[in-house]
Amino acid sequence: MKKIRGNRRRLRQIENWKINSLEIDLNYFLKTNKDYVKFRVFPWNPVAMSIHNYPNPKGKIRKKIIESFFEIYERWNVQLKELGKPYYLKIWLFEPDVYNSQVVCAINEKIEYYENIFNETEVKKTIEKSSFAKTTSRIDEYNWELRIEEYGSQVWLGEK
Repeated sequence: MKKIRGNRRRLRQIENWKINSLEIDLNYFLKTNKDYVKFRVFPWNPVAMSIHNYPNPKGKIRKKIIESFFEIYERWNVQLKELGKPYYLKIWLFEPDVYNSQVVCAINEKIEYYENIFNETEVKKTIEKSSFAKTTSRIDEYNWELRIEEYGSQVWLGEK
């Protein structure tokens, strides 16, 4: 497994990614009835992770990523309320692969699509037992539901 160096630089890159993701692209959103933001900071993108076998983010980096998703969600929530339409807005936190996480929003017919995208779990778990609860206290401000992706990954769906 490769070692990742330059934590301060990575934290700055994450901050820049967050700042660039705080606003919904309304033209795209109204045309497609959906928008999302995925975490895409090198080396934690799916291509680099699969080729180079980098370790999952941990410590300050992991906390910064998760906190950034909360800030994006909260900013998007304000923007969607201003539209005055029913909407879907959730944080998808993948465990243990936090780099796959995203914030997703939808309106109109896309709401139903996103509501049914993940399989329900047979075993009910609470997020308090997950690794995310150890990372940040803001996790308690959201309602979480555990689902399973088609490839078997666990994903927590969260909303305020």
